[in-house]
Amino acid sequence: CALLKEAAVKMYKYNQAKVLKSKDWRLLQKSPTLLSELLEYVGSDEKNDKDVTYFRNELDRAGLDVDGTKKILIKRLADYKNTNCDDDDDI
Repeated sequence: CALLKEAAVKMYKYNQAKVLKSKDWRLLQKSPTLLSELLEYVGSDEKNDKDVTYFRNELDRAGLDVDGTKKILIKRLADYKNTNCDDDDDI
């Protein structure tokens, strides 16, 4: 579930010291994929300040498909903006 994943990485981003001290951190260390996603999230730009719901709402307003991961939704919205909007448009 994209919303659960997003909540988990946000929790990590804002509570890193606590997470690193937890007993479950060792379990996470066994998953290179999850560690990679955490690093990508923590080191990326302001798009991560917006949640999946924001991107789904924007896509819905534009009449586009709202299914997919956050990364897919961001790309879909960016593609739409690049081909259909002026610089001053909200969507």
